[in-house]
Amino acid sequence: MLHFYFDMDGTLCEWKPCKDLSVLYRPGYFVGLKKQEHVVTLLCDLLDAGYPCTVLSAVLGEQQESEKRIWLGRVFGDRRPEIPAIFVPNGSNKSHYVSATEETVLLDDHSPNLTKWYSAGGTGIKVLNGFNGSGKNWQGPRVDARGKISVEEVLRFARTRESEVSYPVTATVPFASY
Repeated sequence: MLHFYFDMDGTLCEWKPCKDLSVLYRPGYFVGLKKQEHVVTLLCDLLDAGYPCTVLSAVLGEQQESEKRIWLGRVFGDRRPEIPAIFVPNGSNKSHYVSATEETVLLDDHSPNLTKWYSAGGTGIKVLNGFNGSGKNWQGPRVDARGKISVEEVLRFARTRESEVSYPVTATVPFASY
């Protein structure tokens, strides 16, 4: 059965670009991020369809992990117990913490994470968020967080690895003009 893994920053929640990375270490930064409504809805829709979903997110330290757990509780409320979370050190290869197979699908906004996931045997889907998606680093399936994301489309992309010899493929994505 397919298992979906969701990144947080830039995927489940907004990405705020900053030139000074010290901003990320300030108390309240992560807990205050806005949710990306369409990606949060997709995660809940996949759960409703019977697919396991796990948050797989990088953290800079204990404070950020704590804030991300608070954020998940606030956003998912009563559904939070259904959604396990795995936090890995920032810069780590996420496939070193989860066994990436054809049945594991990572939704992430950061191309290097997707490339490593794919190289380890998993399937990746790029989440476009208005700050990424030039197409230079990831040519595989994409969904746009700024519009409704259908479960059917994500399931089709999730099964792409099994059926496409020339994976990763480029998908047509509504709203993607960058």
